[in-house]
Amino acid sequence: MKIYVADLACYVSSILHGVWIDLENMDLDSVQEEIEEMLKEGHAKYSSETLLEKHEEYAFHDYEDTPTKFEEYEKLEYLIDVQETIDRFDVESVEASFDLGLYDELRSNSGSFGVYESEIEFAENWIDGSGDLPKSYERYFDFEQFGTDLLQDYSHTYVNDSLLVWYG
Repeated sequence: MKIYVADLACYVSSILHGVWIDLENMDLDSVQEEIEEMLKEGHAKYSSETLLEKHEEYAFHDYEDTPTKFEEYEKLEYLIDVQETIDRFDVESVEASFDLGLYDELRSNSGSFGVYESEIEFAENWIDGSGDLPKSYERYFDFEQFGTDLLQDYSHTYVNDSLLVWYG
């Protein structure tokens, strides 16, 4: 996940100055150091042209490869937390957790996602796990309808043609 951090002293003076930061494998201190360096550079390059004397405020003006939309003044700790969650899982799972309102559960490992190609595969997997349907009866069973009905009991979404089911 990448963020564009803008120097607000420059921005309010119609000067575009900022830096793209790739949050992957970065900790909070490293990101803060990059932001501070960008602000120092803005002060050194543009202090005579800016309306504000101090270059100490910043905002997030753009994002790439993010699982959700963020605010301009989002807490940096939160962005680092989201990146760490992406590092542990993947961006699609994190995106699905936001879509389902389950990001905190995913982040804290209080559940997991199952990924399936269809409702049929989900139903077959569920039956295999429960062991309640003898194999000889499977040809009489409507897995598609059962999967559709079963999904009523689970939080789920579709991402990239895959069914993601939350087991909380």
